[in-house]
Amino acid sequence: MAVNMKKCKNISIGCAVAELVGMFLFVLCGAGTAMSIPHTAGWTLQVSLAFGLAITVLAYSLGHHSGAQFNCAVTWGLVLAGKLGAPQGILNAIAQSVGAIFAGFVATWIIPQANDQTYGVATVIGNITVPAGGPGVACNGLGANVTTGNAFAGEVVFTCLLVLAVLETAVSKKSAGNRTLAALAIGLAVFLGHSVLIPVDGCSINPTRSLGTAVAAAAANPANSPFDNFWVFVLGPIVGSSLAVIIYHGLRKLDSQKDSAWLVDDDKEELSQDSDEE
Repeated sequence: MAVNMKKCKNISIGCAVAELVGMFLFVLCGAGTAMSIPHTAGWTLQVSLAFGLAITVLAYSLGHHSGAQFNCAVTWGLVLAGKLGAPQGILNAIAQSVGAIFAGFVATWIIPQANDQTYGVATVIGNITVPAGGPGVACNGLGANVTTGNAFAGEVVFTCLLVLAVLETAVSKKSAGNRTLAALAIGLAVFLGHSVLIPVDGCSINPTRSLGTAVAAAAANPANSPFDNFWVFVLGPIVGSSLAVIIYHGLRKLDSQKDSAWLVDDDKEELSQDSDEE
């Protein structure tokens, strides 16, 4: 793997600002949908679509500025894969965190706590009123009968799916011909992750998204901590991202499939293959 160390030391403030803006809009759209839509039968589907569509729209809109990472686990994967310099990666992660936290607070300003569907509602048992459980603001938390092991495994697998989609569609030279569809593929990966994990742990696969809503929730309702089992929503995505990088580079170490039938035409002439030297 050849890495241009000179480029890796470069810093782009514009890139970081794009990450801040994109992260803000992503969290506001996704978490805002979860907070404002009643928990009907289609709630999980609608929230999953909101997160997936948000990342698709923002990737097409801002991707030419920063690559549309909007997730420190994706940023980590790009740095680990040698596709992004560490200084820029650190700056992007800071910008993403600021954007996510700001979005969390703006979501609480737009949606009153009484209307926050992720906060819960008070229930009356006899003469006793049981307050809502909180913490709200679309924070991640373990679902019924879910262990930290269940949630950790889910976060690893579906972050791996997301980062692998980023690397193989938006980064790999072999997929250059399909580059215009990269944002759609990445958005669908986010949708798939949320479809499975929302009932499990609210679906993070994005530590910066989890941080932003948790900070806002802690400020709005200090009595109900949003940081229970928070390590799952940080370590799980980081491990999943690292696994995706291993798979990405591992596939390139295996033998080329130039002799496979689908890579040759009827006259046995090999079709051209894009080089993807790392």
